[in-house]
Amino acid sequence: MPSLKVWIFTALLSVGAVLAQDSSYDPLPLPPRQNAGPPRSAVNRVNETADLMLFQQYPQHDMRDIEEFQQYMADLYKTNNMTLPTSATPSRVKRADNALPLTPFCVAHAYNPHRTRIFYNQRSCDGNGWKTLFVFNAFTQYDRQLASSPSCVGLAQNPERTMIYRGVDNCNRHGWSHVAHFYESGCLGGDPDANCHHHSSEIFQAYDPHRAMIYPYYDGTKHGWSLYSAYGYKSRYRLPQKKELDHLKKSASAHIDLHKRMDNVAPAAGNLALRRAIFHLITYWTNDYTHHGNIPTLRGRDHRAFASWATRIGLSQFLDMTIGQGPSRNGITSVVLRFNGITYAVATLRISARYYADDIIHALTASVERGLPTMAESDLNLLDKVVMYLTGDWGHIHGAIHAFDEL
Repeated sequence: MPSLKVWIFTALLSVGAVLAQDSSYDPLPLPPRQNAGPPRSAVNRVNETADLMLFQQYPQHDMRDIEEFQQYMADLYKTNNMTLPTSATPSRVKRADNALPLTPFCVAHAYNPHRTRIFYNQRSCDGNGWKTLFVFNAFTQYDRQLASSPSCVGLAQNPERTMIYRGVDNCNRHGWSHVAHFYESGCLGGDPDANCHHHSSEIFQAYDPHRAMIYPYYDGTKHGWSLYSAYGYKSRYRLPQKKELDHLKKSASAHIDLHKRMDNVAPAAGNLALRRAIFHLITYWTNDYTHHGNIPTLRGRDHRAFASWATRIGLSQFLDMTIGQGPSRNGITSVVLRFNGITYAVATLRISARYYADDIIHALTASVERGLPTMAESDLNLLDKVVMYLTGDWGHIHGAIHAFDEL
């Protein structure tokens, strides 16, 4: 049995996700700025894949547990006279009014043959033979600083599967039908102070039929897949297991009690300059939070790289933006991002737990993405250590993807 590692929202993911149509003459998807060429010869094509070990160890979730937890949280919010927004169809997304233009893309897998499909604007995609692997959140609007390179998702049938084409925004090509497009996250080339904190996943592919696999830290070349490329996106999560949900229940009431006593998260969605500054300052956070320790303050003008970047691109008005400690109550404390006295992100943490810098970065990022406060629970006995929950987004639990060492 290979050894296992647990990774907490690391910036790089080795994952693969894509699928194509039945014909063995499908051209390979090509990197950005290249046109689709003639069919590749069959010399290096891979037709068989063996992924049983991966999915024997994949952290399995049960939608019944998640639905029960959502009802528990809804009752808890009602008891506290707070509203828990829900959507008509649980797996579909209903954004808060101040949510950013980030859209979830749910990656699921099925067998016979083993393949993946990407579902647009869904936070879970179980059903009809599909099982959710993970979800990535990507910008669906162009942003030169945060997301400037287009990619698209195409769908083919017999069997049903999807393909990612990079560098284009329309997948009506080579037998694929366009589903959706997004803009990949990453650094702006040539900017020494740009902060490109994001995730990327490798895309592995096989043939007969042309298909692919995506899963974080998975090396498909060891299991019959060939490497195609990698793509970038802002954040990711997987669905939680029962023990993670049960752990979150233990302190959910205390988190909510603190949330209702704090300022609401103000909208950043309509202000491009503001959200650029917010994301950059968050990703410069480097402080771990250790048991009972005080949370330091990060001020934009005091951080050399942030101040240089903001001044150079005309965002010096945000130099007084800060991240620091907020209110505490009943064993729960908070990290708050503020500018001009307005709160733009909130993450609540259990005082007696330990959180690493990446945990706090992702909790604050999730708060900005959704325009809502995040509750984060940490426990070394959990599979992925950190579980996060945002009000109004059922199933949006951030637990880092389980990583397999040398799988």
